[in-house]
Amino acid sequence: MDNETIVYRLDKIDKQLSELVELSKQTALQEVRIAQVEKDTHNLQNDISDVKLKVGALEKRGGDIALKWVGIIGGGIVSILLGYIAIRLGLK
Repeated sequence: MDNETIVYRLDKIDKQLSELVELSKQTALQEVRIAQVEKDTHNLQNDISDVKLKVGALEKRGGDIALKWVGIIGGGIVSILLGYIAIRLGLK
């Protein structure tokens, strides 16, 4: 082998090595990005769980308020009916 062939092969190997180093850097960067996406996904799952709990509490709260008013109105109607019946029977 002559000197030019050796230099050509070394240049070719150096170029391939540079490409491999660049690919390695890109792979490492992608690994960091993937780790960040996994972390963000986990945080989003926690946020979604919190939102579900808050929505459930709000839904229950609205129902509790409605039941409270239904109870008050129902109690008033029952009191009026009992009063009417008592008056009709003569229990003043």
